[in-house]
Amino acid sequence: YPARITATKTIVADLKLELALAYTKMRQSSYHEDRYLSPGNFFSSDLNVRYNFPIDFPFLERLYEPKASNFKKLVSKFGMNLYPVSGFGFTRRTQTQFANAATFNLGFGGTFWFVKNSFGLTAQSMAKWGLQKPFLRAGSNYIHHSVGVVYVSKGNPARRRSSGNRFKVAKRRPGQRLKSRNRF
Repeated sequence: YPARITATKTIVADLKLELALAYTKMRQSSYHEDRYLSPGNFFSSDLNVRYNFPIDFPFLERLYEPKASNFKKLVSKFGMNLYPVSGFGFTRRTQTQFANAATFNLGFGGTFWFVKNSFGLTAQSMAKWGLQKPFLRAGSNYIHHSVGVVYVSKGNPARRRSSGNRFKVAKRRPGQRLKSRNRF
């Protein structure tokens, strides 16, 4: 069974750094006779940069009301984003003359959020070109498709509360005077 795990870190706003690790066991029956590859293992690691283009659904967001039905509340949390992705990677295969290959990655993906920016489904396709001669026609080139579940961790709540400005500014209510210790 193929497996892919991806971790992302937000750099600024919608720009993200992505680390992906993939593994699969290749079978002989997966390939046409002209391109026979013996059975073996496939491993890839990628470090990519991606930029999210959020797609808003304002008509769904308007469905949310405190007394709305559960279905309307659920649908109001839907969201979507599309993203281009690019970076570099390394592929290790247990067979072929291109068993080890550094790659240049270029792809496109999207996420459908069931709970906006928290839980959803993602799909991505990425072309990977082996950094060998001939660059565009090397035997190490391939396309990698993936589909998966996305969960966004919000981090440690205690840590979030302690971050930020620790100096409090005195708030004044209308008609209230601030007390001063220094009198001139």
